[in-house]
Amino acid sequence: MKSVQAWVSFIQPWTRCFPTLTRRVRTWSGIAQRWMNGVEAWMSGVQGGVRSARAAEAAPAGP
Repeated sequence: MKSVQAWVSFIQPWTRCFPTLTRRVRTWSGIAQRWMNGVEAWMSGVQGGVRSARAAEAAPAGP
């Protein structure tokens, strides 16, 4: 995420000249943020699934 912040800080001086570009950058950064959140949620879901599968394997089958 540091690279995104560096990119934003690099773009910011230019966006003062172009308000429409600023809006577009904000929109795209918001989309990217949502996408990253979705990926993180998916990854944690996969990890949780792996954990529960391992727990099911570790648990003795049957009564």
